[in-house]
Amino acid sequence: MQYSVSPQFINKTVELYELNNKLYIKYNKDLIACHDIKTKKINYLPEHYSEGLRFTIKDEEKLKEQTEINLKLFERMCVVNE
Repeated sequence: MQYSVSPQFINKTVELYELNNKLYIKYNKDLIACHDIKTKKINYLPEHYSEGLRFTIKDEEKLKEQTEINLKLFERMCVVNE
């Protein structure tokens, strides 16, 4: 399984902790993400995905809308490829 982090933490070494069906991700002892543990291969938090899109979409409303659209499409693609 893969879980998202904010773009600034991609390719960094992080620590993972599992507690009560949640995955806690820490970097240098700071909690940087918390995900519900799921059976999906790839798990994105919308805020992590939108942070990456923010470089190309400046309008907040359009950013939120495009994040939702893309994550729904991504979810369908992952189901098809399982």
